[in-house]
Amino acid sequence: MTEAQRENLLRCRDYIVKILNPAYILSYMKTWLSDEAVEEIQEQSNRPTKAAELFLQSILQLKVDGWFRGFLDALNASEYTGLYQAIEIWDFKTIESLEPHRELLKRIEPAIQDIDVTDLQGYMKDCLLQQEWEEIKQISHNKGRKASASKLVECLCRSDKEYWPKMFQNALYEAGYDCHGKLWDLKGDDNADVEMENEDESSGVFQIQISEEAESDNLCGSSCSASDTFQQTRYVPRKARSYQIELAEPALNGKHTMICAPTGSGKTFVSIMICEHHLRNRPTGQAGKVVFLATKVPVYEQQKKVFQEYFKTEYDLNYNIAGICGENASFAPADIVIQQNDIIVMTPQTLLNSLNNNGTVISLSTFTLMIFDECHNTTGNNPYNMLMFKYLDLKLKQGARSLPQIVGLTASPGIGSAKNVDEAKDYICKICASLNIEVISTVRKNIKDLEEVVHKPEKINLLELTAASEDESNENPKLEDIKEILGEAYYVNPETRTILFVKTRALLAALKNWIEESPELQFLKPQALMGRMTLPKQKGTLDAFKINGDSKLLIATSVADEGIDIVQCNLEEKERYNLQKEKMMNKAIEEVQSWDEKVFAKQINELQKQQIKMLDSRKKPTEPKPWKDNLVLLCGKCKTEACSTEDLRVIEESHHTVLGEKFKTRYTTKPHRKARNYGNFEKKYKMHCISCGYDWGIIVTYKTFEDMPIIKIESFSVQDVVRNMQNHFRKWKDVDFAIKDFDFEEIFY
Repeated sequence: MTEAQRENLLRCRDYIVKILNPAYILSYMKTWLSDEAVEEIQEQSNRPTKAAELFLQSILQLKVDGWFRGFLDALNASEYTGLYQAIEIWDFKTIESLEPHRELLKRIEPAIQDIDVTDLQGYMKDCLLQQEWEEIKQISHNKGRKASASKLVECLCRSDKEYWPKMFQNALYEAGYDCHGKLWDLKGDDNADVEMENEDESSGVFQIQISEEAESDNLCGSSCSASDTFQQTRYVPRKARSYQIELAEPALNGKHTMICAPTGSGKTFVSIMICEHHLRNRPTGQAGKVVFLATKVPVYEQQKKVFQEYFKTEYDLNYNIAGICGENASFAPADIVIQQNDIIVMTPQTLLNSLNNNGTVISLSTFTLMIFDECHNTTGNNPYNMLMFKYLDLKLKQGARSLPQIVGLTASPGIGSAKNVDEAKDYICKICASLNIEVISTVRKNIKDLEEVVHKPEKINLLELTAASEDESNENPKLEDIKEILGEAYYVNPETRTILFVKTRALLAALKNWIEESPELQFLKPQALMGRMTLPKQKGTLDAFKINGDSKLLIATSVADEGIDIVQCNLEEKERYNLQKEKMMNKAIEEVQSWDEKVFAKQINELQKQQIKMLDSRKKPTEPKPWKDNLVLLCGKCKTEACSTEDLRVIEESHHTVLGEKFKTRYTTKPHRKARNYGNFEKKYKMHCISCGYDWGIIVTYKTFEDMPIIKIESFSVQDVVRNMQNHFRKWKDVDFAIKDFDFEEIFY
């Protein structure tokens, strides 16, 4: 923690204490905070603002290294995403913009105390933390509507989600509270004074500067006015650290580079350095054009904002920056946006769609620098790999010379299914070949500088759940971790066997009950093994776990760790295997880096030729799928007939709809939790079987056509009604029958 960051936290104190409820992140911060500090903060659990003040006071007094990054990680893990991003880049404009909505919400609180809060949750679940919804639900059960509505208002006023005002109003309308929804309008005359009042108040303006010793992702500074009115001040970009310069050096020299560095080391800032250097140093008359690719929309939004904020502070750099993703791609043609801007932040699928559009004037040669965030995804049918197939095709077959420089960013390239260092080197080289990489850049000279910045979490072998469980209102985040770990493990291998070690018998009983009551984990049928059990009972429990296969999860105290051999238990082995893989990967990277540059280039060239051959084989025309009669789709769960395959149509080569009014009577809909636009489509609802509720797909608006069903084939069985045989396909490309293309003239919606 540097003095500048300490000062920044103090100046942004008002924002933090208005939002943060320490009860939700204390379990992540006990590594740094003393027991006395934790106890003092917990005593203020009913006064979150006071608790936040005590929490902030406690962390600002810490002297140990790494706590600032740990604090940011705790915010992110607890889903304080807005606050996390604001502190990460010292920009509180988004949070400040919510203040008028908070004021309005407080004003209309008396008018909304008659609503049933449980009616709203399904429409605005992402606006609050899961723990907050649990508290609201409990208050509703114990104290009724009025108290739960007041709690909802309190939680929304502390929400850091920039979309909560819009989702709240939408939830009111969707739940049938139209009169209440009309109150929620900042543009209305009755509420015009909300903004006027704020304008009359005095405001303080100051400047935040992040020095080169700063600890977090070094991007830019921002104003953090403590007043109710936000006034923008000049951002002051901080200097690069020595290890960041080391990471960027090959790319600054024009090399195609894969940058491998841990999470939290500031790879985004490294990419900005490379981008700025690239644009500044173009030959006279040859303008540069940079595309930054991010695989997920939230990451795209964050990185677009970072680039815009950084480059607008450099007054001598007159660069135009824009972003395109699925949600806004339909509003402006991608090729026009690309032509009119110097730096474009995009999702890879959006760029791929633009390149595949026959009418576009865009090609990969349009760009002079391409930056791939999370570049380890350049495998298989990932959009990254599809883009690079086009790149390699231009390079090897068409001999194109004006191809962009490639820079990849990753925390770990991985090793795939490699069993030894040689296989790991092969895997890493294949990733490099896919990205046309010439140099793998890691921190080797300035490791100490890197270690001062990146917090390495302490490894804990036992589940320490008891402390957090003392606060009954606090949903333990470790339970969600357990749910996620087990869910992933059993998805990959349904035959997985797990031992979950706990400290006490009381905790064992509580954890067993929680798993048995969790719909996602009930199938595990947990067994308990602890001391003071009779030998026959211990044997029966172990047999159920080891032999019969009835139970897939054993919850145990230390008795199971004392000489009992359970060979079926594979999660512990997986943890050890992951550590071995990490060591193997690091060793493989070191060996590849030690190769002579010409040897590495030759290896990459050979692998690229193999990839092109594979691509050519894919392009060979395949036998057309036959037209088949007498096929119907059945619900994959209850086997109710859904539609005939003759009613299926393909939209834009990848989406599948069903024509006819008959199909509409066979499903029911619910509002989509993540409604958004992508391309020509707007997600509106989830679609479920009317008989059993099984998920069939989504309802969309496509161009001017409302309420079009888009189904997923994995949710259905395909039955041949003549032969009475059923097939199941996981993907549409696997079906063994032809489907007609969508024709506008067939639609009569």
